[in-house]
Amino acid sequence: MSHVRKPNRGRLASRAQRALAGASSLALPFLLVELFDEVSFGLQAPAIPGMQAELRLTYAEVGLLLGLPGMINAFVEPLLLLLAEGFWRRRLILGGGLALAFAWLAISAAGDFSMILAAAVLAYPASGALVTLSQASLIDANPGREEAMMARWNAAGSFGSLLGPAIMMASLALGAGWRPPYALLGAGGIALSLLVRSRLRDQGRPSEAQSRGLMRLLPRALDILQDRDVRRWVVLLQISDLMLDILTGYVGLYFTNVVGLSPAMAALALSGLAAAGLGTDVALIRILDRTPGRRIVRFSAVLVACLYPLFLLIPGAAPKVVLILLIRVLSAGWYPVLQAEAYASANGRSAAMLAFSSAAGVIGSGLAWATGWLAGLAGLQAAMWLLLLGPLGLLLLVPPQRS
Repeated sequence: MSHVRKPNRGRLASRAQRALAGASSLALPFLLVELFDEVSFGLQAPAIPGMQAELRLTYAEVGLLLGLPGMINAFVEPLLLLLAEGFWRRRLILGGGLALAFAWLAISAAGDFSMILAAAVLAYPASGALVTLSQASLIDANPGREEAMMARWNAAGSFGSLLGPAIMMASLALGAGWRPPYALLGAGGIALSLLVRSRLRDQGRPSEAQSRGLMRLLPRALDILQDRDVRRWVVLLQISDLMLDILTGYVGLYFTNVVGLSPAMAALALSGLAAAGLGTDVALIRILDRTPGRRIVRFSAVLVACLYPLFLLIPGAAPKVVLILLIRVLSAGWYPVLQAEAYASANGRSAAMLAFSSAAGVIGSGLAWATGWLAGLAGLQAAMWLLLLGPLGLLLLVPPQRS
């Protein structure tokens, strides 16, 4: 891995700051929320090898850790997001931030697998309340600019994805282990929650129309299920996650258990992966202004469908690192484009669409668990082939760009 060229992180960070400079002061706290969330979840992949060694986790338990919280969240988060259609949004954002901070503090002190799993179960709906509602607030404040705002959101998240593995790599290299970064993020989450609360404090009292009860919001949510376009983009988001978060969740274990790298070297590879994603996501802010998003997704899905089998089959650590970097660059546009299409299809019913999307998350979480279950039966190398369904599904199901 010594000859793999590492990106200039200072230059990438500077480009990210310039790209985000167009965001208003009101948008900045929401982008910081996404940055924090991606730092938080970016710790998980490089931390899992250390967790597995210290707590003697099986592949089935790793699969539960990556899949079960999302499956439970599919039943909890939609109710929280429906409440946000009324007057609960500010309270849910604050409560979600504090609960997420508590979950990271609990993981830092966990003595067994059950405590880590319980904290992860709490973290998912907490992240939904804090992060998903912050995203919805950002999009709602910028109607007609869904792709532009999602590109900025994604760039902020990619910067966080770079910081997460880098923080964990530094902790492992210093011999401190995987726990201190979680404690640090727990404290940071409390401070961020108070910052967001201060920015949302002066939004005024809700109107009578906004103050509807949950039972009166349910028909609005059920109505969005009848929208074919919304259903399509929500399902495609889950399919795309096979080559995004699910791949990221397992690639650290793949590099340590299959390729043979040390946990610190695997964390370094994940940092490079995040750096490649950051550079691409910053570039996408300009690219999506000039190139139709669906065309980008369809073309990149073809390339990823060709490169991913090569990544699994080619021997040696260095070629695998190069290929996974290429795959990350090519798939970078999937989430902002698909999520922007879902928002556009919702026609202002953002919280209801997000509630449906959260419920559909049981699909992606089930696939994450199935990958771990299959790895326990046939080995991680064989189980990783399941993720090829991601680019193949996008290639088949993403419609051509509208004229």
